[in-house]
Amino acid sequence: MDRTTKVFSVITLLVAALAYQMGGWDLVFAGIKRGLDTLITVAVLIVAAYATAGLAGVLISQESIKNYLGREAGWRGLLIGMAAGAITPGGPYVYYPIARAISSAGVGFATVFTFLTSKGIWDLSRLPMELAILGPRITLIRWLVTSFIPPVLAYIAYRLDKQLEPFLPAGGEE
Repeated sequence: MDRTTKVFSVITLLVAALAYQMGGWDLVFAGIKRGLDTLITVAVLIVAAYATAGLAGVLISQESIKNYLGREAGWRGLLIGMAAGAITPGGPYVYYPIARAISSAGVGFATVFTFLTSKGIWDLSRLPMELAILGPRITLIRWLVTSFIPPVLAYIAYRLDKQLEPFLPAGGEE
């Protein structure tokens, strides 16, 4: 058992003990049921994300991946990665499997990195909530201040990838 599993196991036991103290076995089992319901929902999202990425991988030829999203694609691939990150809905259970699958399919490191960076900074699916909670002023200022970050980081990642190419394995390798 690794350290993370041990830590989460201890935390789970402590929270279960607290739930038992506050409401007995009914509260413990209600919490476990809620957790399992979440697991089922997340599992469906993970399967759907991997299936979508896998299907895209077999529908799109390796030549197209190389031309449009590979290391050779340059800024075109980076711009596609930025746009895909911005419009991909969902949390890390959705977009990390997609990033892994596209990396395994031959998409260049810099494009995968740009996809993840753009998802974190330009996530359009968060925009309505951001506007509703923070208001238009803070939202607009945040978007203006952070708008340059994905392109700048994409450029840095692209340059690093080219510089480190002789020393590191290609993307998608274990």
